[in-house]
Amino acid sequence: METTCTDLRARFGERYRITWDEAYDPEHVPMDKRDPWYMQIPCRFGIIYPQGGDLLAAEVDRHPRLTKPLLAIAGVHLSQDGDTEKTFTFPVQVFDEIAVILQPRKKRQITEEERERLAKMSAIHGFKAPSHQSDSPLSAPASPNTLK
Repeated sequence: METTCTDLRARFGERYRITWDEAYDPEHVPMDKRDPWYMQIPCRFGIIYPQGGDLLAAEVDRHPRLTKPLLAIAGVHLSQDGDTEKTFTFPVQVFDEIAVILQPRKKRQITEEERERLAKMSAIHGFKAPSHQSDSPLSAPASPNTLK
């Protein structure tokens, strides 16, 4: 029996940056086959990642003052308490309340006007494909056999 977890990209990917755990290399895996267990949302004050089912976990390092406000949210539990780090588990339904405290990194949003402006700038200043003329300064140097 395989345990499932919340797909952070599907649930929060439009608004927040989704990254991958350092232990996972998704580069050579098709997008639809990537393992959601390794997804994480980087935050200003920690990291949020799947815990299983509809539970998420938040790892908070070196921010002891956040313990009280996090535990004040209904459904949040302190599951690991270290010297300088703490791990909290919480239902996905209270994500927005957790986000107010941990401040997840938002995904960069570009308006349609900005997209058009960038496209125009790219057309004006973009690199051109090199021409393959022999007199071009970017062409390969002549070989000794062609100089005769």
